[in-house]
Amino acid sequence: MLLHLLLHAGGVLTGRGLRLLQLHDVARLSSHMSDEDWEGVLRGAADTSEGVRWWAYPTLALAARYYDCVPAHVLAQTARDCPWVLRRTYQRQTAAAASLSYLWVTAFPGIAWGGSPLGMLQYVKARVLPSRETLEKRKANAMARPHVSGGAWAELSQGRRVIHWLLARQTRQETLQPARAALRVRD
Repeated sequence: MLLHLLLHAGGVLTGRGLRLLQLHDVARLSSHMSDEDWEGVLRGAADTSEGVRWWAYPTLALAARYYDCVPAHVLAQTARDCPWVLRRTYQRQTAAAASLSYLWVTAFPGIAWGGSPLGMLQYVKARVLPSRETLEKRKANAMARPHVSGGAWAELSQGRRVIHWLLARQTRQETLQPARAALRVRD
């Protein structure tokens, strides 16, 4: 169960979409774990060629920071197997900066997850020159969720997005939409 939670949280961390509830779930489950349980998690997360799965450390580091729920030896082992840039990022990352609470659109929110210089370069390329599939998904998302997709931002071409982002900070609509909805509440 813990590996499942870690995998889901790691997936949303790439786009700064973490929810505090995810860390809370990790902490609640961890509070009932024995040393043997933790060893089982580490064995279950083991990959024969690379040690413990590299994606476990960021979520464990955040959970440990806010809930003090992860044994030091588990953090040390998962940190050892985590790529250097990702490890350094999450040694100082806050839950607010890793979540939808972060107000600003970031050009490369998941770059630390690239794993290697080549992986990071491929990530940058995919963000600057998105595939047709990515553009179609972006368009479908904008149509399905117009209040959180970014309004005019969602309809801009990639070139205009880059120029706009370079000239002015763009707010994340996923962050603003709940606040706007709360302000529209009528008595």
